[in-house]
Amino acid sequence: MKRFSFLFLFGLILLASVVPSCTKEEITEVVNYVPIWKGSLDSAPKNPAPGWAYYDTKLGQSFIFDGTSWQLMSENGQKGQNGKDGKDGVDGKDGKDGVDGKDGKDGKDGVDGKDGKDGQNGLGLVWKGELKSAPLNPQTNWAYYNSEEKKSFIYDGSAWLVLAKDGAQGEKGADGQNGKDGTNGTDGTNGTNGKDGASFVWKGELEASPSTPQTNWAYYNKTDKKAYVYDGEKWSILVQDGKDGENGTNGTNGENGNDGTIIVWKGSSTAAPASPAKGWCYYNSTEKKSYMYDGTTWQMIAQDGQNGTLIVWKGALETAPENPVTGWCYYNSTEKKSFMYDGTAWQMIAKDGKDYEPPVFAFTVNAEGKKVVFSPGNLLKNNNSDEYKFAANQWTLTEDGYTNTFTYNDIDNWNNKTIDGNQWYALSADEWKYLIGNGSSKRESATTLRKWRTINSVNGSVDGLVILPDGCTASIDADWATLEAAGAVFLPDNGVSYCRYWSSSPNGSGNAWDLFFGSGGVIVDYYSRNGRFAVRLVRSLK
Repeated sequence: MKRFSFLFLFGLILLASVVPSCTKEEITEVVNYVPIWKGSLDSAPKNPAPGWAYYDTKLGQSFIFDGTSWQLMSENGQKGQNGKDGKDGVDGKDGKDGVDGKDGKDGKDGVDGKDGKDGQNGLGLVWKGELKSAPLNPQTNWAYYNSEEKKSFIYDGSAWLVLAKDGAQGEKGADGQNGKDGTNGTDGTNGTNGKDGASFVWKGELEASPSTPQTNWAYYNKTDKKAYVYDGEKWSILVQDGKDGENGTNGTNGENGNDGTIIVWKGSSTAAPASPAKGWCYYNSTEKKSYMYDGTTWQMIAQDGQNGTLIVWKGALETAPENPVTGWCYYNSTEKKSFMYDGTAWQMIAKDGKDYEPPVFAFTVNAEGKKVVFSPGNLLKNNNSDEYKFAANQWTLTEDGYTNTFTYNDIDNWNNKTIDGNQWYALSADEWKYLIGNGSSKRESATTLRKWRTINSVNGSVDGLVILPDGCTASIDADWATLEAAGAVFLPDNGVSYCRYWSSSPNGSGNAWDLFFGSGGVIVDYYSRNGRFAVRLVRSLK
């Protein structure tokens, strides 16, 4: 059974769409995608989407769907029939060597092992193409095909390791008895392409699992901090957030990376397409190779070869499994790396990457340029202890066992609340005024970057105040998912005395300043310290 190139699948990278541009102080996220492998089938899958691929067990061929039709990617060759033996004659000169027979088909797949524990997200391969020698200044998980050694290599952070190599030719058959040369047998017909395997269909970050899921749909649940994949019957945990490590020192800003290339599959043809654009790919049916155009030349990214090695996943283990067979793979939970057995030794194929750090959105709160970051939700306090925490979502008001409103005197120290390892405080009256534009000194575009409105959350419609970060270009009337991705802060209506949030500033012995807003406007007002209002904390950006 032919297998479509392992490296080719890793080389197909799709760029995710981006949210409206807003000023971010630290991190920008880019999401990568891979082709959608549907496995081995006896006919094409129904209702295909662009990028679907499969191996046809009846035809012995691999196909990929280009949005209009199924395009041939590769096919198996069959072993030709042996010619009949010639009659024995008198001893004469040695006959010519017989033609080597083609490789037989793969045996049936073994039974899958039990799923191992999910590991942290690893780094994706960065395919550097076909080269005569290793690229300079390599980075972890760079990979390339060495045209001189006929091998593919991957960089593990310290050395280049063999990832795959061209299959060796079969052993030469023994010479037959001397006699008259027999006529050559006719070549066998080419085998059909194999079906593509299935890959994840990433659905993004959601509050709950998507409805009417399909097999291999996957998503990240923002509520329980876990990623799931649908196996056709149920959602199974794919990976979950690890505990936060200790904060490291701030690194210097890195250089902007080069933009990725969108893959455009042009199908199967006997020659390269005319007037190519960067990212075009096609399968050359004459050369039995696949190519990608890099903007200057056509680079080979895969080629038909001998039957590959069947991958057998052995799960997550503390040490390598005993008596390994070529193609066995496992995740080493001690070293945080994945390995494949090549018949001689265990080769590393991936390792855990760094934890994802979300982008930071800044809000300027005074004329000197002081910037802050808002907490992820309103302040909550345990009814039976002095434990504080933040609401799970920006629109959440209450939670069983916790208080969500406070008098001014309930907060002993407004400027030193340690929650989740960070120091948080409440904005002063002057800082609230500067932020929302309620005084002569205000941040740029202050009044256009905030608005009373209704948003639609997973819990239904909620009224409140939307405040956008510095320099945000997203429309303040956009849907909430767009605004939240752009860094918007939402202060839900707490239903107490219209809608009020405490500042840290007192006003005489019996009153204190607060943020007061509703459909009629937004101001900083004062009220009796005995009023029970909501609290939203901030932390300073260093």
